[in-house]
Amino acid sequence: MNLEVPEGGKCLYHKSRRAIAVCENCGAFFCGECGAVVGGERVLCKKCIGRDYGPAKWERTFAGGGIVNFFKTLKDVMISPTRFFHSIDGKMPISSVLLFAIICEVLGTIAVVIWGGPKEYFNIILGPDVTVKVVQYLNLGLIMASPLIAVISLFAIAGVYHGFSRMFGGKGNYIATLKVIGYGSSANLLAFIPWMGGFLSIFYGLLLYSRGFSKVHQIGPLRSAALALLPVMILLLILVIIGIFLFQSLQGNITNILSQGTSFIGK
Repeated sequence: MNLEVPEGGKCLYHKSRRAIAVCENCGAFFCGECGAVVGGERVLCKKCIGRDYGPAKWERTFAGGGIVNFFKTLKDVMISPTRFFHSIDGKMPISSVLLFAIICEVLGTIAVVIWGGPKEYFNIILGPDVTVKVVQYLNLGLIMASPLIAVISLFAIAGVYHGFSRMFGGKGNYIATLKVIGYGSSANLLAFIPWMGGFLSIFYGLLLYSRGFSKVHQIGPLRSAALALLPVMILLLILVIIGIFLFQSLQGNITNILSQGTSFIGK
């Protein structure tokens, strides 16, 4: 196969752009955004990258299932996210990425339950005495609700990020953003790591978002990192403001109680 780009050769995926390389696998011409060097030696277009290293195999076998392809996809996302997201497109259907996100959410929730994460929150809300009696039922309910949580959070988070992507010059559509969020949920499985799994899953999830946004929205690494962090920073700011408000309210109530007690003692 002749791997030299002829004079005037155009990208298969962007007809108006000049091709810079030829895919070793299928012979397609592609521009700088539509292919990559894989494994240090193979020059492939994004379609062939997706078939061999991206989500294409998982999405193609969705109708027939395939636990092996799930774990292969999981490995590709976690180990080679840049290569994986290179082949993400904004086309329907989204049923396969929904299933992938649901599986990751269920497994991540099981990991959190195993390490007793929800129990601390239940203690705060219900009190230790009540939590001891009902914690096993609450954990079971949390696991059973995790598929619904996965679907709702996937569409909601994708909507938020897609809205912010326009501020950074993002060019991808909503479906492409949703696929990044869905496959980025692979990081949930890091929750199985004791002690620091929760932190690692959040950190690595944001890293996967950043890599994915860079590819599907065709923006630089700094802008994609800023896009991944912006909603999180806004959420943290809101929580800090709420925390300050609650602290001031509690402090005011304590002051009133103490002043009333002092007045009572003075009488």
